[in-house]
Amino acid sequence: MVGIVYGSVEDHEASHARLQAAIHLLLQPSTTSSVVVEVLWSISYVSNGAGIGAEVSSAFDQDDSGQIITLRPPNIDIAFDDNITEVVRSIWERIMGTEAELSQFMRFEEREQSLDNE
Repeated sequence: MVGIVYGSVEDHEASHARLQAAIHLLLQPSTTSSVVVEVLWSISYVSNGAGIGAEVSSAFDQDDSGQIITLRPPNIDIAFDDNITEVVRSIWERIMGTEAELSQFMRFEEREQSLDNE
C-alpha cells in the first residue's frame, strides 16, 4: 500500500517536532496488522508571510520619504488571496496620484506579435 500524507502547522518552536510525532502515530500499524509502514521521502519548509487569518493594518509599507513602497508579506493560506488586486490597486493609486483613473487600472496595451512570426 502506498499513500501520501500532507500536514502543515504554523511556525512555532516545537511545531516541526509535533508534526513529526503526529505522522509517526498515524503511520503506526495496529497490533493486529502485519503491514510494514515506512516513510520513503519527506520534505519540510517554512513559509514567510502573514499567518492564516492575520489582519493587516494597511496594504503596504513605505519609508519616511514616501518613495519606497513595500508590499506586505502574502497570506500563507493555501487559497489564493482575492484581495491581492486591491493591494496592487491601492499602490498603483498611490504612485499615480491625481492621474489615476480607475478605468485604466490593469488595462494593458496589446503587444506586437513579432515573436509569433519567427
